[in-house]
Amino acid sequence: DAVIRHGLKKKDYNLRMGGSEVDIEPLVNKYSARYAEWVANNIIDGAFGGLRGIKAAILVGGGATLAEQHL
Repeated sequence: DAVIRHGLKKKDYNLRMGGSEVDIEPLVNKYSARYAEWVANNIIDGAFGGLRGIKAAILVGGGATLAEQHL
């Protein structure tokens, strides 16, 4: 969680533990796209009928920042 918050602020998605480091940005991007797809399919299309006639929508919640670029 801390790595994702840090990555959103500083664009540094490196997970550091002990003397090791791994870049998790590709994983964050992959799962952000999957979460956005889930939101689009299950919430927007399923519950709201595709938001027909609506010019703008506000996405709020835990994954909103990550999903925004994919919606």
